[in-house]
Amino acid sequence: PTFFINGRMFTGARPLDAFKTAVDAAKAEAAEVSVRCSAAPGPPLYAAITARGRTDAPPPVAAAPPPPAAPAADAVYDVPVGKSPVRGPKDALVTLVMFTDFQCPFCRKAMDVIAEIRTSYGDDVRLVFKHMPLTFHKDARLAAIASVAAGRMGKFWEYHDQLWAAAGTSLGRDDLLRYAETLHLDAARFTAALDDPAVAFYVDDDVALATRLGVTGTPTFFVNGKKLVGALPYDAFKTAVDEALARAADLIKTGVARASVYEVIRKTASVH
Repeated sequence: PTFFINGRMFTGARPLDAFKTAVDAAKAEAAEVSVRCSAAPGPPLYAAITARGRTDAPPPVAAAPPPPAAPAADAVYDVPVGKSPVRGPKDALVTLVMFTDFQCPFCRKAMDVIAEIRTSYGDDVRLVFKHMPLTFHKDARLAAIASVAAGRMGKFWEYHDQLWAAAGTSLGRDDLLRYAETLHLDAARFTAALDDPAVAFYVDDDVALATRLGVTGTPTFFVNGKKLVGALPYDAFKTAVDEALARAADLIKTGVARASVYEVIRKTASVH
């Protein structure tokens, strides 16, 4: 419903208190108008209050510009490797970038498939790890920070494997310290790194990149720039990798060096 209280628009099925506030304000305004009207003959009170009111509809609000179109399903994204941990050779024909969360059960499931892909394709595939701890996973961000700390001490992948072995259930601070001890990491340095804003910034930088690329959940993968979302079966990854290998082979035929394939793909990406 829409109401006009002494000419002022009041919209919706509001609670009694909302109406009372509006009526009290109208009464106060009416009292002021009444005093002015009593000084000289004039129109009735309601007419005096609404005399200068709007008699037509307000001008239409300019329509908001339409949102940008979503990237096409086969779009190629520009996903930098940066300083992220990498498994596999620099001249691999396929770069598989993953955004993941150590407390995400779907990520844990996907890791088994990715391991199988790396075994099947060998040096043709390199794996790039990027962080995206989800806010509703209470231990995920600190686990990500701990992995960065371990990486600064030369043990990222070993620590990464420890975290996945925990299956996302034992990722409290004490657990993270225990995993570092298992890998013989310096306890004082590791503990300090857990609280170091510079280490946390590294994780936040990955999250910012994920946001820019439109990543909204984990796990999300980019296979030579093409997005794959979720803990997909082996065949889905195999199809994506085979297509990427074919595209890489075409680039090499044009004279692109094997080690430059991914950078050429990035330069011609449609989503930046």
